[in-house]
Amino acid sequence: MEQSTEVKPVKSRHGCGACRKKRMKCDEGKPRCRNCAYRKIDCPGYARDLKWSTKYERFKPAKQKPLRSLSPLQNRFQEVLHAFSGSPVAEVPSTPAETAPQVIPERLDGDGMIGDAVVTEEARSCASPEFHQVDEQVMAVCDPMSPSETADLYVGGSPSDSGPATTQDQDTTHSEACTAPDAHPPWESREDDDDQQHIQDEEAMADDYETLLTSRSDLASGQDWLTVSSPAPCLWYEDESSEKLMHHYFSSACRVMSCYDSWSNPYRTTIPSLQHSSSHIKACMMGMSASHMANFVHDMAITAIKYQTKAVEEIASSLPIQQPKGRNPIRSASTYEMLLGAIMLGMTSAWYDPTANATASGMHHLAGARSLFQAWSAEQAIFKANGDVDILDREQSFIIGSMAYWECLSSFIADQSLDAIAYLTPFTKIAEGQTIYPNPWTGVATPIFIRMAQVGVLLRQRRILDRLSCLRSTSYVSACLAEGLQAEAKSVLAAVMAYTLPPDESMENTADPSTPLQHLCDVANIYRFTAILELCQAFPCLAVCTIGPTHDALPLSKTTINDTVYDLASNITSMVAALPRDSGTFTVLCIALICAGGAMQSQHVPRPEAAPGSLEGEMARLRRSRPALKELRINLREQIMHTSRRLGLAAMHRAARLIQQVWVQSDLRVQMGGERGKKSIHWMDVMMEMRLETLFG
Repeated sequence: MEQSTEVKPVKSRHGCGACRKKRMKCDEGKPRCRNCAYRKIDCPGYARDLKWSTKYERFKPAKQKPLRSLSPLQNRFQEVLHAFSGSPVAEVPSTPAETAPQVIPERLDGDGMIGDAVVTEEARSCASPEFHQVDEQVMAVCDPMSPSETADLYVGGSPSDSGPATTQDQDTTHSEACTAPDAHPPWESREDDDDQQHIQDEEAMADDYETLLTSRSDLASGQDWLTVSSPAPCLWYEDESSEKLMHHYFSSACRVMSCYDSWSNPYRTTIPSLQHSSSHIKACMMGMSASHMANFVHDMAITAIKYQTKAVEEIASSLPIQQPKGRNPIRSASTYEMLLGAIMLGMTSAWYDPTANATASGMHHLAGARSLFQAWSAEQAIFKANGDVDILDREQSFIIGSMAYWECLSSFIADQSLDAIAYLTPFTKIAEGQTIYPNPWTGVATPIFIRMAQVGVLLRQRRILDRLSCLRSTSYVSACLAEGLQAEAKSVLAAVMAYTLPPDESMENTADPSTPLQHLCDVANIYRFTAILELCQAFPCLAVCTIGPTHDALPLSKTTINDTVYDLASNITSMVAALPRDSGTFTVLCIALICAGGAMQSQHVPRPEAAPGSLEGEMARLRRSRPALKELRINLREQIMHTSRRLGLAAMHRAARLIQQVWVQSDLRVQMGGERGKKSIHWMDVMMEMRLETLFG
């Protein structure tokens, strides 16, 4: 009798779900097992462990032999780090193939040549765990100063010290280069002329030049410099310790939080000095650093939320505890520290998540900060008996300017009344003999930002009134409300027109070579023009011209108003483009760029009635021609791309999408011939329609 050659099925308890449920051995037959076939039921199949394959990965780690001893490799990497620690990139000694870090040519474009043997941080992330372990030991040995010691070095000097601190060791190390305020971060060393080259290269490939505004090679990948040039991002990804976050705070976050960076920057000196006495201040600093890192290391968002939650809990526990009548409330922290923590939380809440402040419910930080500000101002006694503001010191000027900038950003995304920000109105008048201290957010023009906040409130109210006027039953009510709103807008416009900068001798220097005092004065003029632009665009009846020796006011025509708004947008863009690329003022110019970009709309310019031989008509047509508008938009696009690369925040992507959509809608309306007799498209309407509300700053 012939023996059967059929292989006997192997029964296993790790079979189909039906067999496992009955605790029966399964032969794992296909298409179904014998038990399921005998029971005449559908076999649910078999579970298989998923095995990850690296066959199709773009960058595969090189096969490495197991390391028996770490000492030779550690010594080797010490030599490598010492080789390129100097200013010129030295030739890297030869390293065995199994232990040498990989150099990725695609990521070296613009940062270094392949022949320079620049070791990128992305190559480190592709290395084995043994490499990370050795890298951490090498960095611990080679760094002469730990991040905690670096923080102590910054808070050691007084805020008034404008010179750099002197140390015994004058050698420039990797740790000092990343943390010193006068040393630019690695990503700022890239040539900004690449922006223009990217535009020229892609204009020939893109169907519409407006699509370049949010092209991946420009804005969508604007944070590549953070991934490539940031100090050891892989270490941050694996080790979320406070030391690494503190290191990033001093090397990067301080520059994003201030329009100038020097030893007088409060975020570098005053605030870190409070972390030892206030636990929520340290949590806010860690949350700021993690929020900024979350834009290029996505898993850091969890760390940011953790520190922000901890800061909120600390602030809540520090609030005054109600006591019985006759007793003062108990405070575990000063009002100044609690207000400072609320400002730091609210200003950075949308850094990695633009939807954090998209609705009014996300403005809870601002509501709490307003109450704390009222208590703080009462404690400081900053008002005189007649209600005027007394002379402010540096700390008081910093808090008031921070609240003014926060209110300015929030006014464009939340519906509110002017009474909500009326607590800042007294600070629009500067006391006689007041020293103007540079503010990280408002520069030397805090009153202009308070007026800009009022402009944002009026613009939101104008939109509500326009929707209300659509109802026939409320026509009379909307007409009465329009008169009151127009009167308030006229008062704000008069205050903006009458504003002048303080004398130069009353303004303190920034102590920042890349951001001198003149740059802050330019920011004041930019936002002054921005406020005038928005008021003239929302309330055309306020746009008047003065003629004759008596300066009689005459209303302007619709064409003249559009030309005035267009010229203001052109001047704003030119003033921003005139600023040096290394100026820190780009951190506070997002709202101005959005307002200017929203006014650069296509328009059918009729041939004006001018005398024969006059150049007035030809000049008007050339100024609003399509080629001139294209050049102006390209100029603005360059400023947005540079600001996006400098800040590295998610809000800049929303700003780019917003401006692009405004341009597309205005161009389509002109091409379809439906723009005559209608208002121009306002960027705020597009923002509300596309739900792009966020803190643009």
